[in-house]
Amino acid sequence: MNQLFIYGSCVSRDTLEFMRDRNQNWSLEYYVARQSLISAQTTIPFEALGIEPPKSKFQFLKLWEDCVGRGFRSMREHYGKADLFLWDLCDERLGVFEFADGNFATRTVEYLAATSAQSVPEGARLIEFGTDEHFSLWKNKLELMKENLQYANFTRRALLKIPWALTTRDHRETPSSFGLLPEAANHLYDRYYQAVIETIDIDVVEPKGVRVFADANHKWGLAPFHYEASVYEYVASQLERIVSR
Repeated sequence: MNQLFIYGSCVSRDTLEFMRDRNQNWSLEYYVARQSLISAQTTIPFEALGIEPPKSKFQFLKLWEDCVGRGFRSMREHYGKADLFLWDLCDERLGVFEFADGNFATRTVEYLAATSAQSVPEGARLIEFGTDEHFSLWKNKLELMKENLQYANFTRRALLKIPWALTTRDHRETPSSFGLLPEAANHLYDRYYQAVIETIDIDVVEPKGVRVFADANHKWGLAPFHYEASVYEYVASQLERIVSR
């Protein structure tokens, strides 16, 4: 059984389902979700977010893990147990909150659902994705990511570099994600991907020479990062190739 460790979003998690459809020999080792690289190894109390705990146990667990900056620790706790480390940057899109003591929390969909797009926790400030400040903070964590990948003995690694889809196949435009339009997002992500490639030895999975489309009937709804089946199938085939080398 191949074990997959995910550091990312529903993009990677949905890919796993397609991998299982192609080959039942895949299992989820662990899922670090809703956590910016910036918040790794920084700590705030959950109460500092000023929201009620989500009713979903999964959502609460992932918010709590972000608050205590547990991403890298989760990697180390699964030393040598992953046949593939899969990373996507989709959940970086909402930015982070910086608190007065210099610690960070990821701005998550759960936080926004409990408050509003304009809300910021008391005593914190928003650092938006794509700004020079956000990129600098994020880039400064890449060496730690590199060290923790080595410490966890995650030798097979893949970074998903899938552009946000501008439309569905029938030309229906995809919506923005909390004000971030697909075309703008693709531009902003470029330097993040490049920074990873320059810092970490990792396979980059990228659909080349083809246009990606969103799925209007996706189980999570229409979004520029909810793709049609052909995208996930392509990614799954590339990940299988990486593992089989």
